[in-house]
Amino acid sequence: MASVSGGRKPIYLSFNNECALVIAIEIGKDYIHSSLSYINGELVNKLSYHSLLVTKDTLVMLLTKIISDLTSKIPQTPYGILGIGMAIHGIVKDDTVLFTPYSDIDSIPLKDLLAKEIPYPIVLINEANAGALGEYTFKTPSENLVNINIQDGIGAGIVENGKLFIGANGTAGEIGHTTLYPDGILCPCGNHGCLEHYASTRILLKKLLDSDHKPHPDISVIVKKWHQGDAHTQKILKHNAKLLSIGINNIVLMYDPEVVIINSEIYRGIPELIDEIKKHLTGKNTKNLAIKNTSLKGNSTLYGCVSIVAQSFLKINNLKFTV
Repeated sequence: MASVSGGRKPIYLSFNNECALVIAIEIGKDYIHSSLSYINGELVNKLSYHSLLVTKDTLVMLLTKIISDLTSKIPQTPYGILGIGMAIHGIVKDDTVLFTPYSDIDSIPLKDLLAKEIPYPIVLINEANAGALGEYTFKTPSENLVNINIQDGIGAGIVENGKLFIGANGTAGEIGHTTLYPDGILCPCGNHGCLEHYASTRILLKKLLDSDHKPHPDISVIVKKWHQGDAHTQKILKHNAKLLSIGINNIVLMYDPEVVIINSEIYRGIPELIDEIKKHLTGKNTKNLAIKNTSLKGNSTLYGCVSIVAQSFLKINNLKFTV
C-alpha cells in the first residue's frame, strides 16, 4: 500500500461483473422459476414454468430440460457457468432435502441424481433462506434481518450478523410450523395448529373461494377486490395480517432483527396490509422494528441462489452487490 509521503503507487482494481455466470432455480409445488445471470445478479435469461407435475418421478427430467433451455445460448465469460443454486420449499441441510410438506421430492437423493445429468456444481438451499440471502446481498443494508416467504407455506430466512442462520438441523425459521392453535388442524409436519394452515396464501385463496362459491380466484382478482373496497375480501385479508403478526412477533422475540421483509404476491399488490401487520405489533420489543415489502419484486429467492454460488466462488461470506 502506498503511503501519503511516497512509496509505490497504488494499484486500483475493479470487479469484472461479467467474469462468470450462475444458474438459479426455485422449485415450487407446481412451478419452477429459473434464471441465468452474471455473478453480480445481472440477468441474462429467465424462464418460468407453471402448472407442472413436480414429483420425485418427474423432477430430474424437468430440471434437465429447463437447464438445457436456459443455457442454449450463453455469453462467453472467463469462468463460464460456476454452478447452480437451487431453492427447495422444505427443510434442507448439507445439500440434502430432509422434508417437503407438500411434495414427495424429499424421498429422492436429488443432488446425486442431478449430478449424473448436469455438468455443473449444485448447491441446495431452503427457499426462504435463499430469499433472506438475496435480500441481504442485493438490497438490504442491515446485518440482521428476517425474510418471510408466504406462498403455499410460510417460511422465514434469518441473517444474523451478516451470515445465514439455519440452526443445527436446518429448521431455524420454520415460522409456518409454529403453533397458532394447540388443538388445531393436523399438519404434515406432525404438529397441530401450525400457522401456515391458517395464514398462508394457499389457505387465503381457499377461504376466498369457499366464501364466494366461484372458481378459484387468482391473486390479481383478490388484489382488485381489495382496491375496489370489497368488504368481505378486506375482512379476510385484515385477519390474515393479524395472524401473520403473531408469527412475526414470535420470530422477532427469538432473533431480534432490525428489519422484517415480507415476500408475498398479495402483500406486494396490497402494501396497506403491511400497516395492518404493524397495527397488531404493540409490544415494546417491536417498537423499533422495520417491516417492509420486498423490493426485489418476488425474485429474492433466485437472487439468493445466485448469492450462495457467488459466495463460494469468491470466498466472501458477507457479499454485497447492487441491482
